[in-house]
Amino acid sequence: MKKFKQQKSNQDKQQDKFCINAAALQDHLSRQLFKLPKINSKQLSLAQKLGLVPSPPKPLNQEEWAQVEEQSLKREDIQNCVCPICLEKFRMQQHVILSCSHIYHKTCLESFERVSQTKQCPICRRQDYEKKQFMVANKQYKIKSIIKIQALFRQFRCRKQFYERMIRMQYRPENNLLRRKLLFYKLSRISSRMSKTIQQQGNQAQQAINQLGENIQIKQEQMENNLNQIQQMKHNNEQMAKLQPIIKVDWISIKKVALERKEVDCTICLQSMVNTKVFLLSCSHMFHANCLNSFERYSMAQINNCPICRQTYQKSHFQLQQ
Repeated sequence: MKKFKQQKSNQDKQQDKFCINAAALQDHLSRQLFKLPKINSKQLSLAQKLGLVPSPPKPLNQEEWAQVEEQSLKREDIQNCVCPICLEKFRMQQHVILSCSHIYHKTCLESFERVSQTKQCPICRRQDYEKKQFMVANKQYKIKSIIKIQALFRQFRCRKQFYERMIRMQYRPENNLLRRKLLFYKLSRISSRMSKTIQQQGNQAQQAINQLGENIQIKQEQMENNLNQIQQMKHNNEQMAKLQPIIKVDWISIKKVALERKEVDCTICLQSMVNTKVFLLSCSHMFHANCLNSFERYSMAQINNCPICRQTYQKSHFQLQQ
């Protein structure tokens, strides 16, 4: 009876173990086939813990990464500096190396993982790989670029020295191709000189224009200041004229004195005053109305004085007839 119970308990344990293994395998396979999200990417699944499925490899250390980099440097893809996904050169773009020693553009690998929704190498199909930033391709691209630039500069320098020597020796090549190249070099040298002189003349003209504009601006500012001063003085003259006491003037006797002087020409413009608008001043001098107004406008004195006798005056309209 005891043996029967032990056998039954062993069978139950085997059945339980079989059921657990089946559930673990089903969970592991369903997550891989249907691409279900993992609970935690760092934790192992139940099937991996039970040993039914091989667990992912442990993270690589520095020595193992050094071996992976040496293995990648021996292949042609890193020597050609070409990404296997986009088939373009690495150049100065960011790229990564996988634990399987394959190298890709960082953006290309991220796009591949996003579209395929799997984490496996596009070449060897290795799953659960590790990746690391790799800058060897950038260094090789810089070295190749520097070598190419230096080679082009040396070619240009040797070609220039060769043509300069031919021109200095006044050599006339018999070969048509060489003659054409020499002529092209002469024309290019002449055009470069012309372009430099034109550029210098253009810069000089631009400087002259800028200087002229600055001078015009300075003159405008000076004219505005002068006009403001004239307006201020005119305003002061008006205020002074208002403050001066009004003196009664005997215009009849002044007209007699002016007519007895028999002055017909204006002393400002030296033109005739007959049948024109005339101002008669209290000092008995006569001027054209426009001439006297202009004289008052541009006068720098605070009080208007007669242009002839320099006396303060009052003015009155008068018409001189023949």
